[in-house]
Amino acid sequence: MTFGEKLRESRKTSNLTQKQLADKIGAKHNSVSDWENDKNKPDPDTIELLCGILGISPNYLLNSNSDDFSLCEKEIIKKYRALDDHGKDMVDTVLDKETKRIQQFGNLTDTNVITLVEYEASRAASRLLPYWEVGVSAGNGIYQLNDTTSVMLDLWETNLTRQADFIIRISGNSMEPDYHDDDKVLVNRKVNVELGEVGIFVKNGETYIKELGNNELISRNPEYDNIPVHDFDNVVCMGKVIGTVTDSMIAKA
Repeated sequence: MTFGEKLRESRKTSNLTQKQLADKIGAKHNSVSDWENDKNKPDPDTIELLCGILGISPNYLLNSNSDDFSLCEKEIIKKYRALDDHGKDMVDTVLDKETKRIQQFGNLTDTNVITLVEYEASRAASRLLPYWEVGVSAGNGIYQLNDTTSVMLDLWETNLTRQADFIIRISGNSMEPDYHDDDKVLVNRKVNVELGEVGIFVKNGETYIKELGNNELISRNPEYDNIPVHDFDNVVCMGKVIGTVTDSMIAKA
């Protein structure tokens, strides 16, 4: 590290701005900027002042050895030395694994970080699920779904998608903030929907996504009324909602 880089790191470690540091030593604001950018160096007396304020030694600032440790690295070494043998072994294990990862794959960037779903998708087969694009009501209800309105949607096979029997699109916002208009939800028809869980319900020929309540279907958005269920109503549960389809779940051709 250069003189300027060490000075900048020490200043930031002390939570000081360039102006604050300059004020403490009676220098101009742009002087600190010039020093940190290695345009010039302060005189020996000023270096002494800087070191006293920042809690570092003049030797640290002036030594240009490229093998010098930064303040952050020195702090890590202090913490490492304070560990017992078990702690040091844990740190060594992580360092070895991360070093091998860097050697094999390089540094992580925004462009090569992937989600767990994307990782599973990269090595998994895909599966076709029936998808009702006409929508299930998160509002006033729609007529019961039938097979003629469905298409097949190709999803990567993951632990979540393997549990789904079909997909259905939401129309309306009565289930916000958990489910939104135009969301595609995964539904498992093989499990029972318990009180407090969300399912797809057909009441008197109209289909809803709602939370199951006592003698009612609950809208999670307080702006919408719950739907009462009476003894004379014909209510069928089509399945439990187990998740929402994300773009990374959809198999690309």
